[in-house]
Amino acid sequence: MIEVLADIGVGLSHHRFRARVEERVVTLLVATWSGIAGYAAYDWTEQLRTAVRMELFDDPQSVRTVARAPGNRTSLWETTATVQCKIWKGLVARLEYRHDQANEKVFKLVNHGLTPTARNQDTISIDLYYLFF
Repeated sequence: MIEVLADIGVGLSHHRFRARVEERVVTLLVATWSGIAGYAAYDWTEQLRTAVRMELFDDPQSVRTVARAPGNRTSLWETTATVQCKIWKGLVARLEYRHDQANEKVFKLVNHGLTPTARNQDTISIDLYYLFF
Protein backbone atom coordinates (compact mmCIF):
# COMPACT_ATOMS: atom_id res chain seq x y z
CA MET A 1 0.00 0.00 0.00
CA ILE A 2 1.32 3.45 -0.95
CA GLU A 3 0.49 6.35 1.35
CA VAL A 4 1.02 9.99 0.38
CA LEU A 5 2.50 11.99 3.25
CA ALA A 6 3.12 15.31 1.50
CA ASP A 7 0.91 18.23 0.48
CA ILE A 8 1.81 20.71 -2.22
CA GLY A 9 -0.37 23.63 -3.25
CA VAL A 10 -0.34 26.82 -5.27
CA GLY A 11 -2.85 29.68 -5.36
CA LEU A 12 -3.14 32.71 -7.63
CA SER A 13 -5.32 35.77 -7.19
CA HIS A 14 -5.83 38.84 -9.38
CA HIS A 15 -8.34 41.60 -8.65
CA ARG A 16 -9.46 44.81 -10.34
CA PHE A 17 -11.56 47.54 -8.76
CA ARG A 18 -13.42 50.40 -10.49
CA ALA A 19 -15.39 53.21 -8.89
CA ARG A 20 -17.33 55.91 -10.68
CA VAL A 21 -19.18 58.70 -8.91
CA GLU A 22 -21.48 60.99 -10.86
CA GLU A 23 -22.68 64.08 -9.07
CA ARG A 24 -21.44 67.21 -10.80
CA VAL A 25 -17.99 65.57 -10.85
CA VAL A 26 -17.03 62.40 -12.64
CA THR A 27 -14.27 60.39 -10.98
CA LEU A 28 -12.85 57.18 -12.31
CA LEU A 29 -10.49 55.07 -10.26
CA VAL A 30 -8.99 51.84 -11.50
CA ALA A 31 -6.86 49.77 -9.16
CA THR A 32 -5.35 46.35 -9.70
CA TRP A 33 -3.63 44.01 -7.24
CA SER A 34 -2.51 40.41 -7.43
CA GLY A 35 -0.87 37.69 -5.40
CA ILE A 36 0.45 34.17 -5.58
CA ALA A 37 1.13 31.65 -2.82
CA GLY A 38 2.63 28.20 -2.66
CA TYR A 39 3.26 25.71 0.09
CA ALA A 40 4.67 22.27 0.71
CA ALA A 41 4.11 20.15 3.82
CA TYR A 42 5.45 16.77 4.83
CA ASP A 43 4.26 14.37 7.57
CA TRP A 44 7.42 12.76 8.96
CA THR A 45 5.37 10.65 11.40
CA GLU A 46 1.75 10.67 12.58
CA GLN A 47 2.74 13.25 15.19
CA LEU A 48 5.35 15.39 13.36
CA ARG A 49 4.69 17.63 10.36
CA THR A 50 6.81 20.34 8.73
CA ALA A 51 5.73 22.92 6.17
CA VAL A 52 7.10 25.83 4.19
CA ARG A 53 4.99 28.55 2.58
CA MET A 54 5.86 31.45 0.27
CA GLU A 55 3.60 34.32 -0.79
CA LEU A 56 3.95 37.33 -3.09
CA PHE A 57 1.52 40.26 -3.14
CA ASP A 58 1.76 43.16 -5.59
CA ASP A 59 -0.24 46.36 -5.12
CA PRO A 60 0.79 48.72 -7.98
CA GLN A 61 -1.28 51.68 -6.73
CA SER A 62 -1.02 50.91 -2.97
CA VAL A 63 -4.81 50.99 -2.62
CA ARG A 64 -5.15 47.54 -1.06
CA THR A 65 -2.29 47.67 1.45
CA VAL A 66 -2.49 51.41 2.22
CA ALA A 67 1.15 51.04 3.29
CA ARG A 68 2.22 54.00 1.17
CA ALA A 69 0.62 56.99 -0.52
CA PRO A 70 -1.76 55.96 -3.35
CA GLY A 71 -0.03 55.73 -6.70
CA ASN A 72 3.16 54.17 -5.30
CA ARG A 73 3.83 50.48 -5.89
CA THR A 74 3.93 48.25 -2.81
CA SER A 75 5.25 44.72 -3.27
CA LEU A 76 5.31 42.31 -0.33
CA TRP A 77 6.63 38.78 -0.07
CA GLU A 78 7.01 36.34 2.80
CA THR A 79 8.42 32.96 3.68
CA THR A 80 7.14 30.86 6.59
CA ALA A 81 8.59 27.66 8.07
CA THR A 82 6.44 25.56 10.41
CA VAL A 83 7.03 22.58 12.70
CA GLN A 84 3.85 21.00 14.07
CA CYS A 85 3.53 18.25 16.66
CA LYS A 86 0.36 16.37 17.63
CA ILE A 87 0.82 15.94 21.37
CA TRP A 88 -2.28 14.04 22.48
CA LYS A 89 -5.62 13.34 20.77
CA GLY A 90 -6.58 16.82 19.43
CA LEU A 91 -3.86 18.78 21.27
CA VAL A 92 -1.40 20.31 18.79
CA ALA A 93 1.72 22.46 19.29
CA ARG A 94 3.18 24.55 16.50
CA LEU A 95 6.38 26.59 16.14
CA GLU A 96 6.47 29.03 13.25
CA TYR A 97 9.07 31.45 11.85
CA ARG A 98 8.03 34.07 9.29
CA HIS A 99 10.11 36.59 7.33
CA ASP A 100 8.33 39.47 5.59
CA GLN A 101 10.02 41.70 3.00
CA ALA A 102 8.84 44.74 0.99
CA ASN A 103 10.17 46.89 -1.82
CA GLU A 104 9.93 50.00 0.40
CA LYS A 105 9.76 50.76 4.13
CA VAL A 106 6.34 49.60 5.36
CA PHE A 107 7.18 47.77 8.64
CA LYS A 108 8.15 48.74 12.21
CA LEU A 109 5.93 51.78 12.56
CA VAL A 110 6.84 54.67 14.86
CA ASN A 111 5.33 58.12 15.45
CA HIS A 112 1.95 56.70 16.54
CA GLY A 113 1.89 54.23 13.63
CA LEU A 114 2.42 56.80 10.90
CA THR A 115 6.09 56.34 9.95
CA PRO A 116 7.47 53.00 8.69
CA THR A 117 11.18 52.45 9.42
CA ALA A 118 12.02 49.04 7.90
CA ARG A 119 11.65 47.04 4.70
CA ASN A 120 11.46 43.72 6.55
CA GLN A 121 10.27 42.06 9.73
CA ASP A 122 10.68 38.67 11.38
CA THR A 123 8.08 36.91 13.53
CA ILE A 124 8.32 33.80 15.69
CA SER A 125 5.15 32.26 17.11
CA ILE A 126 4.46 29.35 19.41
CA ASP A 127 0.90 28.02 19.30
CA LEU A 128 -0.92 25.44 21.37
CA TYR A 129 -4.45 24.52 20.31
CA TYR A 130 -7.01 21.73 20.54
CA LEU A 131 -8.93 20.29 17.57
CA PHE A 132 -12.41 19.21 18.65
CA PHE A 133 -13.37 17.64 15.31
